[in-house]
Amino acid sequence: AARTMLPTFPAIFTVLVGMMEGVQPARASASSRSLKRTAIPPLLDVPTYSFATVGTDGKTGMNIMTYITPVGIKPDRIWALSIYKGTQTYDNFCLRKEGILQLLRRPHSRLVRLLGGKSGRDVDKQSACSELGFEWIPCPTSKTEGGDGSYDSATVGASEPMVIPGCKAYLRVSLQGELIDVGVHAVAICKVEEILVLDEDDQVINNLELKDGAPYLSTAYLRDLGIIDNSGRVADNE
Repeated sequence: AARTMLPTFPAIFTVLVGMMEGVQPARASASSRSLKRTAIPPLLDVPTYSFATVGTDGKTGMNIMTYITPVGIKPDRIWALSIYKGTQTYDNFCLRKEGILQLLRRPHSRLVRLLGGKSGRDVDKQSACSELGFEWIPCPTSKTEGGDGSYDSATVGASEPMVIPGCKAYLRVSLQGELIDVGVHAVAICKVEEILVLDEDDQVINNLELKDGAPYLSTAYLRDLGIIDNSGRVADNE
């Protein structure tokens, strides 16, 4: 009878190595060709805030901030804020070491050119916001009298900033430690002292429906509207 010769292990090993050697270089070459260096970071979609602070004159200053992220939960909620140097907000925060973060909603998009593209040293942002339909209001916190919706007018405006109505949330934050120099920005590691949200019965501001279903304002939404460019700056297209 004819005998069937089975391939030996060395023969099988040789065949497998040959197959692998024929495939691996092609894969490595394809992978390396698909990557390239770039100085342009990916476009991210992040929440948009306005940071309310108080200056030496007791007046509220506001800007637009997007470089913000939570970095800790317990024992305290800790957030990192990146503040642009040379601004009134930066000077106010260095002075008071606290402020109120306001998580904006989409109807607030009309304020971004004003708050993010102009300086409070040159423009009365409070009056301009009022003209756009968002008159600043006191924000009752535990630092103001009562903390239950009432407030001390001598405290609000002197040490506590005014705020924009209808925001998704208000976070009172305070600096922990020293500012971290990162070039044109300074990073502030902040403790969230308290969080305030709108009462369910008070969800319509200036005829705008602002229930929980109203999305928070994001950078992708602002780019779609042409309000900011791909670098995150206020677009020069007015």
